[in-house]
Amino acid sequence: MQNKRTDQRELDQFADVADHWWDPRGPMKMLHRINPERLAHIRTQLTPGNHDALPFDGLRILDLGCGAGLVTLPLARLGAEATGLDPTEKAVMAGMREAERQGLEVTFIHQTSDQLAADGAQFDHAVCLEMLEHVPDPSLILSDLFALLKPGGRAVLSTLNRTPKSFAGAIVVAEHLGRFVPRGTHQWRKFIKPKELASMAEQAGFQIMGQTGLSFDFLRGVFFLSDDLSVNYFMTVEKPA
Repeated sequence: MQNKRTDQRELDQFADVADHWWDPRGPMKMLHRINPERLAHIRTQLTPGNHDALPFDGLRILDLGCGAGLVTLPLARLGAEATGLDPTEKAVMAGMREAERQGLEVTFIHQTSDQLAADGAQFDHAVCLEMLEHVPDPSLILSDLFALLKPGGRAVLSTLNRTPKSFAGAIVVAEHLGRFVPRGTHQWRKFIKPKELASMAEQAGFQIMGQTGLSFDFLRGVFFLSDDLSVNYFMTVEKPA
């Protein structure tokens, strides 16, 4: 499956690691490490001020570019009617197996975002995490996301900034020196500056609600939210009501 929203090289690479996606010591171990901060941030952005045990109860939430569901399944645990969408069939299958193993009701769909939008699907909120830097044209994904959200719906986006620091951290250190992620996972030229992402989101029709950085403490091996947008960062956008 390939169009301007997918890159076959990227699809093949993610298919190769799909069966090990849920191994916290495997090729996706860095995603496992950032998951606590991702989920905490998603919660504050989608349901601000809600401290219930199930803050997403009754909400349909789309995980666009879900991989094997590292975020999709926790969204379901927090009460969401969670749907994971991904063009990599092996990743979708791995997510379905893990959801069954955990006893969670999660919908996984092997499609591209434009195909799901053409089906008329609608969601209360969405997340699109560590995905936009892997596609040929992120603006198309954002346009699809706008169509998939109900008026007033929010989306939490995360990606990598295109800076010398991100090249050093995400490629030289993470892929080559530290071997934290598989070599070839990232292409620095496809990283997206915050102003570029904001411009694409606004052109799609979104309002920008805020942004924050995600930094890594190499000494402690943990991620934390920060004001530093030079490597990883989040952006929250909203479809006008």
